[in-house]
Amino acid sequence: MIEVEELPTGDPVPIDVGQRGRDAIVQLLLRTIVMRGVTIVGTVVLARLLLPSDFGVFAVILLFSQVLVMVGEAGMAAGLVQQHHEPTPSELGTAWVSQQFIWVPGLAIVWLLTPVIHSFYPTLGPDFEWQLRVTALIIPLIILRSVPAAMLSRDLRFRALATIEVIQHFTFYGTSIGLAISGAGVWSFVIAVVGQTAVGAVLVNLRWGRRPPLHFDRGIARRQLGFGAAYQASNIIASSRDAVVPVFGALAGGDPATAIGRIGFGFDIGQAAATVDDILARVTFPAFSRLQGDARRIAKVASDLVVVGGLVVAGVQVWLIASAPYLVPEVFGAKWIPAVPAMQLVCLGTLATVPTGLLRSLVLGQRRSRAALGLALASTVTMVVLFPPLVVLFGIAGGGLAFVGSALLALAVSARAVRAVAPFPWFELGRVYVLAALAGVAAWLVAATLGGRVGLIASGLVFVALDAALAWLFARRYVELILSLIRRRGASGTAPVSP
Repeated sequence: MIEVEELPTGDPVPIDVGQRGRDAIVQLLLRTIVMRGVTIVGTVVLARLLLPSDFGVFAVILLFSQVLVMVGEAGMAAGLVQQHHEPTPSELGTAWVSQQFIWVPGLAIVWLLTPVIHSFYPTLGPDFEWQLRVTALIIPLIILRSVPAAMLSRDLRFRALATIEVIQHFTFYGTSIGLAISGAGVWSFVIAVVGQTAVGAVLVNLRWGRRPPLHFDRGIARRQLGFGAAYQASNIIASSRDAVVPVFGALAGGDPATAIGRIGFGFDIGQAAATVDDILARVTFPAFSRLQGDARRIAKVASDLVVVGGLVVAGVQVWLIASAPYLVPEVFGAKWIPAVPAMQLVCLGTLATVPTGLLRSLVLGQRRSRAALGLALASTVTMVVLFPPLVVLFGIAGGGLAFVGSALLALAVSARAVRAVAPFPWFELGRVYVLAALAGVAAWLVAATLGGRVGLIASGLVFVALDAALAWLFARRYVELILSLIRRRGASGTAPVSP
């Protein structure tokens, strides 16, 4: 058992990080499997119903709304998760009230400046301004769920969050597919994302079952913003890495919206397994926050999770790299073939971004929000510098090259930043990736030889069988960790996924 510092009542709160951490990972993994299945089916249907230009227009719309959401949230909810003691009513109320003061002008700015934004993207259609205004309604909806979601995360109550997110996922794809069939075009995405966000806001607040008090304390607000500003700035900067697609994607040539849509498609499909990063980050941030001061356990947990995450991610990404030339036209349609090189390169870069996400959680859990900001800045600056010239030189594939360069730099810098606390398991992770690459070569040979759907199915089966066999022979310990994560309910106080 780990005891956190005393609350104002004087009662210590015991936290079973190991048991609840394992349960949280399993719950989020099950949620991810369901959501990935829905995403695959939904993306296939939408890719066939809509044009690449529709995807490109929505990518530009969503960019501005997401940035304003993160500014409005201000990282104050994350501060509630990170702090060592249980948040008091005054702290909850201050975080909630502060966010309301921020999002109102943010929404007004979007509504007033849409003509200016449209002037930078004159080819995005006559409805662009109203599509952007309607999408901006997600700003207050996301902020209304911010504090309740943070408190559920702090207590590692990810079963509730996972269930809500699955419902949101079904809401988005059910709505967007229905509207796309009726010919709504870009509006299919716009209405679906607002509906998805509204459902999530209502359900999270109902599940938490409380209401933050209407209270504001300047001292508490300054303290929360001290951590939250740097935390959220790092999130904004990290998100800006993918923002280069709608901002600079038109440099690939041809119709701007189509170019942006194809590069964005390559980025989205190429990061298919990046949800593992989300799972690890969401669980390990509160867990590492509770383990402050226990250097041995932190190092052990971080090392194990990096390799386990790499093992899971490689099992998806390497097969996508091998099968992409046959998978994309067969499943999504011939109009997406130009996105294949970008997709393959992004798959490759994701092998670096997943362990980087875990290291970022470690840095934040150790209260080093400024260091996390610096890491995010290095990665994003690299992406912004590389993306425009590489897209001009190599077209859509140049976007993938920029992603790889940014991802590798981020991993190297992050590993260096945490080496005093948790030395990075370069050899173990590299071995897992080499084993997956061998299985990938075999899968590519099968797909190229047989071709068509039969070749795709056969290559997938060959890859899974060979990758699993090689992992069992040469990385058995990490396979057993994954199995124990699912089936074992260890004793109190053991670290997540520790043997």
